[in-house]
Amino acid sequence: MEKVNASAAELQLPVTVWEEIFKHLNFDQLKQSRSTCRYWKAVIDGSHSLMKRFHLVFPEGYVLDRYMHRPPTIPARSVTFERCRISCVDSWWTIVGEKLIHLTVKDCQMSFPTLQKMLERTPKLERLDYLCGKYPAVCISEGAPLEKLHHLTVDNPCMDVLDAFGTMCPNLTRFSLLQQSDKKKVLKFLKGKKETLREVELTTLAYSLNVLLQIKGLTGLNIGHEVTSDEILCIIGKGLPQLKSIAVKMTKNAVLEPSFLATMPELESLTITSRTCRGRQKLNLGREDLSPSSSLNGYSGDGNDPKKQKKGPTPRQQEELCLVCGDRASGYHYNALTCEGCKGFFRRSVTKNAVYCCKFGHACEMDMYMRRKCQECRLKKCLAVGMRPECVVPENQCAIKRKEKKAQKEKDKVQTTATVSTTNSTYKSEILPILMKCDPPPHAAIPLLPEKLLNENRLRNIPPLTANQMAVIYKLIWYQDGYEQPSEEDLKRIMIGSPNEEEDQHDVHFRHITEITILTVQLIVEFAKGLPAFTKIPQEDQITLLKVRTNCMNIEYRRDDDSHG
Repeated sequence: MEKVNASAAELQLPVTVWEEIFKHLNFDQLKQSRSTCRYWKAVIDGSHSLMKRFHLVFPEGYVLDRYMHRPPTIPARSVTFERCRISCVDSWWTIVGEKLIHLTVKDCQMSFPTLQKMLERTPKLERLDYLCGKYPAVCISEGAPLEKLHHLTVDNPCMDVLDAFGTMCPNLTRFSLLQQSDKKKVLKFLKGKKETLREVELTTLAYSLNVLLQIKGLTGLNIGHEVTSDEILCIIGKGLPQLKSIAVKMTKNAVLEPSFLATMPELESLTITSRTCRGRQKLNLGREDLSPSSSLNGYSGDGNDPKKQKKGPTPRQQEELCLVCGDRASGYHYNALTCEGCKGFFRRSVTKNAVYCCKFGHACEMDMYMRRKCQECRLKKCLAVGMRPECVVPENQCAIKRKEKKAQKEKDKVQTTATVSTTNSTYKSEILPILMKCDPPPHAAIPLLPEKLLNENRLRNIPPLTANQMAVIYKLIWYQDGYEQPSEEDLKRIMIGSPNEEEDQHDVHFRHITEITILTVQLIVEFAKGLPAFTKIPQEDQITLLKVRTNCMNIEYRRDDDSHG
């Protein structure tokens, strides 16, 4: 390929042309083009659509203080800090923040004043996700207004931040609140933003429904964190007929009658969240799927038509979920369907009369993550779903039951070992050892071939076996009888052997299987040595055959005489 020489002026096509070209590049190609020359860098940095593809993510554990090195200053439109420690914002943040549109701060150790300093340098910010649920905000004061901020998500146990965001976000249209620990603060914030809000996400409607009905411009409502009834949805529809999208939550096997759809003529999207299997699943329905003439049961939009339902019992769900934390349930414990973890937690709490203290506002939404963080709310949830302290057996009684079960297992083990099958015991214990000393074995000592088979051969005029053929058959069957299975003495030695006190019962079973397998392989090897001509082939070939064909030989030499003649 010939080298092309061109002046800078010849390469400087109109910006719109370069933007159209760069739109067809993947992210790596776009990043490489940005570092190729200053002109391309200026074109890419100045394009809103291209820079939206740059998402700057700071690594977990990153420390931002006055001693930090200068971080990359790519003017990305989206920046995420997750599990970082931020104590100081240097001048570099101005370069990043001046064109920033979306900022996410998740589980970061930082003060609220530090966050406000960062926001002061983001004049174009449109969306803020403040997700520091582990670190309650302190030292809260009003900050500078962010005129372009219209989307706010808050997850923090301190509701004082709502007062600050109330003044900082004058034009807020979308609001998500993932913790509601202060009723007055939440209601005050919603009332202050009822003129601008268009979409709202809340964890509960316990006290905010009346205020939501006053937001006449509301078109989107997400209440998928709390179980909702058809009556509540009808009230919402009558008060907010302009709703275009709504998200609700259903319990397992709940039936949501769609009569509320008649009160929402503008509804375009319905999202149903339900925990019917591990984790959450969603059913998203568009306007063409929403019909008041059908009910919504679980995940089926039309599966509840009586004409379409199959007769018979309701099919069992794939997995039952713990009513406390949503993990996979193991059964009903103390009068409620729970997992093993919540069962043990409830038992320990009751037997020890434990007293816990919530650090997050005494209203934590319990899930598999929060169950480890807040024991008080977990215990309250256990009681709320129906777990009964009086069902918990005291620890001393549990210890007595464990000893009784252990003693019963030992007794059953001895009885099982004592009743090992003794079929042909006389033959195997008295006659066989004598026969094994003979080589070749005596013909008359063992009835090798069934008399019935010999008679059938005579009736069919099948020529009788020659002496050599009979000798081979006698020897094969003789070796099979001798090495068919481990002796009773070996089995007793393995099964009755006293286990280590610290050895787990599963380890004992595994050790038994291992030792029996070793015995079986040894018998197979001895059986193979008795096969005609086996000992005449090279030893390496013998080893190879035993390695490759041990399993097949095990099946072959243990064939059932009654089934296979």
